[in-house]
Amino acid sequence: MRKVKENMRDLNVEGYKDLSARVKRCSEELEKVQQELFKGEITQSNLVLEGNLRHDWVKMNRAKMDILKAKARMSWLVEVDFCTRCLSRYVIPHQNRNKISVLEEESGRLLSTPKDIEVEIVGFYKK
Repeated sequence: MRKVKENMRDLNVEGYKDLSARVKRCSEELEKVQQELFKGEITQSNLVLEGNLRHDWVKMNRAKMDILKAKARMSWLVEVDFCTRCLSRYVIPHQNRNKISVLEEESGRLLSTPKDIEVEIVGFYKK
């Protein structure tokens, strides 16, 4: 397991180290070749080079976006965790204080089910 972890770490460094700079460099090379093609320097080698550079740029940009999505997902999980704690601490007790959980009828009987409470309130206002 340790050997696999070392190999994965090496692969990660080799494949993703300084990815933003590599994307920028590839983008600049692609733009340069596309400008040559736009000027009319259309050769088979330029077309092949442009296709390869575009393919590399798309692949690197996708990897960069995946990394950014993973970072955003982690940030989101931390924020949601905070929101869950906040919800548990402040919002839910507030909601519990502001709801009718038990209602006493005119006859003195206590109603505790939501349906019974609803029927009693509607009946009270219909009188």
